[in-house]
Order: sequence, then structure tokens, then C-alpha cells
Amino acid sequence: MNRIYKRVLDFVEPLTSIRPADNQTNAMIQYYEHCDYHYRAVASTRAGLNIHYGFYDHQARSHKKAVVRSNEILADLVKIKAKDVCLDAGCGIGGSAIWLAEKIGARVYGIALVPNHISRAKRYAFEHGVDRLTAFSIQDYTKTDFAPQSFDVVWAIESICHASDKEAFVCEAERILKPGGRIIMADGFQTSHPMRLQDEKLLTNWINCWQVPKLCTMPAMRVLLAAHNFDEITCHDFTDAIFPDARRLYQFSVPFLPIFKFLFQKGYVRSADYHNIIGARLQYKALLANAWQYGVITAQKLGK
Repeated sequence: MNRIYKRVLDFVEPLTSIRPADNQTNAMIQYYEHCDYHYRAVASTRAGLNIHYGFYDHQARSHKKAVVRSNEILADLVKIKAKDVCLDAGCGIGGSAIWLAEKIGARVYGIALVPNHISRAKRYAFEHGVDRLTAFSIQDYTKTDFAPQSFDVVWAIESICHASDKEAFVCEAERILKPGGRIIMADGFQTSHPMRLQDEKLLTNWINCWQVPKLCTMPAMRVLLAAHNFDEITCHDFTDAIFPDARRLYQFSVPFLPIFKFLFQKGYVRSADYHNIIGARLQYKALLANAWQYGVITAQKLGK
């Protein structure tokens, strides 16, 4: 009965903090609150607690394993150790933060702007027995209340896409990282080659559906990092690794899109619900059109 109660609570909580979307940030918060049950049905797993694309390889051939594999690969790329203090910038429901604490023993602070995400992250951390190694709070990753040089690692998985000002995030990461600290970003990036007008429109329509103001290119992010006291910058293309999940989202959208269109037209579902299903379709089409790629960028703050 307790487990059933918790599952019901997970679905009710997103409906308790709905607010008018009067700007980009509130629109993003509202989007995640309204579409929480979509992510719960398609993206998150009890093992991973991650609401993002998974990394598929010879060790991970299912979504359940791929979302866990993404944590393993990213933690290895940025060389996270038990002694590290990490910031999970845009932590969602705490999946990566909990994994880093549970599997590596790192101390992790998770921040996000969606109240329901933070309350669930705290609960999940307690359930996984890592509440003493983790802390979660509602904060903007472009202007946190952490002291300068507080962290060894800044970890950002599919969250910086939501920043209207990418440079503000880089500046804040530089401020709160210790000298020699590392940053890792895994996200969608606009491809840097010239696009046909129809492909540019496809990309724009997709990110609008998911309340993403804009995607930058990987070269542009490299320039930002280099301009703000980072070196040893590496860029990795993980598009092939996430492709199965991109296709999986598309396949999910096919039967539901006409249903949600009908329900939206009749006023039974909200705009965010309907457009999230459209976005699941368009992200795959935009990927096939080579309008975006999935990239992982790492860098180190100068100094020792």
C-alpha cells in the first residue's frame, strides 16, 4: 500500500504547483510539471531515475541499461572520484546525483527549478540510502548561492539547452569550480554546417515544443569555455549512442499523436501535453536531417 501511495503521489505532485508561464523560465517549469507523466512513462526507470536519452553500446542494449550506462561513461570521462564534490546543474529527479553518490561515493549537490523534481530527488535519495551524500535545492544554475571555488566537478546533462544565456552558465561554472576543477556537459547541439531552410524550421519547431530557447553549436560552446578560463576542452559526438532512444521516442509518438491532437482540440489535454508528443516526433526527424547532434563536452578550469 505504501508503494502504491508513493506512485499516486508522484502523479499528483506535478499538478500542485502549476503557475502561469509569464516568461521562458516559467514556461520551462510548467512544461516539466505538465508533461511529468510522459517522462515517467517513456524516459525514467526505477534503476536509472534519469529523464534523458540513454547511451547504447555493447554493454547496454535496452533503455533501462542505457540510462545507467550514460552515468558510467560520463563519470569516467570527467574522472569523478569519491573525494570529489560535484554540482549536478539541472538535476531533474536526481538520477545522476544519486548514482554518483551511490556508486562512486562522491558528495553531490543537485539544483533545478522545478519544485516537483527537487522534492522527488530528496525522497529518492533517502530511499537509495544516499541522503547524507546528497543535497537538493531550487536554484538557477546561472546564478547560484554557492561560494566561489566550492566544487571539483560541474555536471550538466540535457539541462544547458534550457539556458537562454549559455555564457551565463559558463561564467557561473567557472566561479564555483575550484582551480583544476572539471566541467562536463551532455546535450543536444545544433550542427555547425549550413542548413536548408526546411531543416532549420524543423529544428526550431522541435525545440519550441520542448521549451528549449535555442541550441548552440559545439564549436560555439568550445569558444565560450576557452574565453572563460577553461582549457583541455574535448568534444565528443555521441549521436550514434543516443539514436535508439531518439527512434524510441518517435515510435512512442506515432500512435499517440492523433489521440492527443483530438483531445487537445476538444480541450481535454493541455497545450504542453500535445506539443510534447509533437516534439517527440520532430526530434527524430531533425536528427535524421542532421540538424542537431548529441554532444559531450569536457573542460578543466585553469589553475591549481
